[in-house]
Amino acid sequence: MTFTTALMTTILESLGNDHSDNYDFYRFGGEQESRPKEVFWKHLIRKKLQERNFVELSCFNIAHRVNEYDPHMAGFQCLYDLLDDQQSKDILVKILAYRILGHKKVKLPLNSTTFWEQMVQLEQLGDRKDAVDSRFNNWKLYRYRLGSMGFPIELYYTALGIYIEFILKQYEYRMDQQVISVREGDVVIDAGGGWGDTALYFANAVGRLGRVHSFEFIPGNLKIMKRNIALNHSLEPLINVVERPLWSESGKKLFCVDKGPGSKVMLDDPGDSGGQIATLSIDDWAKENGIRKVDFIKMDIEGAELHALKGAEQTIRTFRPSLAIALYHRIEDFWEIPEYLQSLALGYRYYLGHYTIHAEETVLFATV
Repeated sequence: MTFTTALMTTILESLGNDHSDNYDFYRFGGEQESRPKEVFWKHLIRKKLQERNFVELSCFNIAHRVNEYDPHMAGFQCLYDLLDDQQSKDILVKILAYRILGHKKVKLPLNSTTFWEQMVQLEQLGDRKDAVDSRFNNWKLYRYRLGSMGFPIELYYTALGIYIEFILKQYEYRMDQQVISVREGDVVIDAGGGWGDTALYFANAVGRLGRVHSFEFIPGNLKIMKRNIALNHSLEPLINVVERPLWSESGKKLFCVDKGPGSKVMLDDPGDSGGQIATLSIDDWAKENGIRKVDFIKMDIEGAELHALKGAEQTIRTFRPSLAIALYHRIEDFWEIPEYLQSLALGYRYYLGHYTIHAEETVLFATV
């Protein structure tokens, strides 16, 4: 089956849905009207809607939502063909259908009774008397002690973040015999350290013989990150924090905007930036620091992933690490990132994971 056929089938099967329990208020606050901008093949959708007796207004709205995706179908087909298992192909179709039709029509696999029940339990686990102001989205980060979940970790974080990273294990892929994960003794590059959550997760996984190099440069994030790492005395020595933004080349001056976990670097001054900062490439960093192995690279750096991967080409060629790369910040990343990795001809196989009930947190896994 082609990607287009699978997507059309999912869209048509979803048109009659009206999901009232498919809005993630943990992430976005009070529910508001969903207005996805993404769209696709107007005339075919119009014809199918008319066959199913949908009114012309619905036909127009759905067709308008899908038109903008029409030029991108070849890219999505490319990723669909590269994915190594049916589970990954199915989730790609679901993600795009969700982006096109919105939360009232398409429910992603994570949305289950278990999700809502565990979120309530995790909220209760946070210490409401001990919190940090995240300066992002009005979120308060409560102190969590994760020993009861099997992790000897304490940190200031959100219930949703705990669920995604420590229960769903966002940076592991498991399907049948295929397992892609950080292992004991690994050297990990954690690109996009945020509040230190992933650095701590990886440090616990690699153990005393491993090492985590976490790249984070936003001052607000670093303040919380360092506080979280300092709470974990046994893991702190395993984590090296590098306070530079990753890019395809070192020394390039970029503007940075401090928006917590949504912080970005930009080529042009947006007017509200916190100033300029010099970039660093993974290849230059690895050479300068005598890095002798890299086993796993995770990247979630708000749309700069492709640039950072290009700056890691020699590192990837030399060590052939497993990869877990965020795709959801730019629609083009869904095919440009796997196409770039495929151009290296290193024998990578590709898988897709998705870790929310909405459009964020889509991760491309690659392994040799």
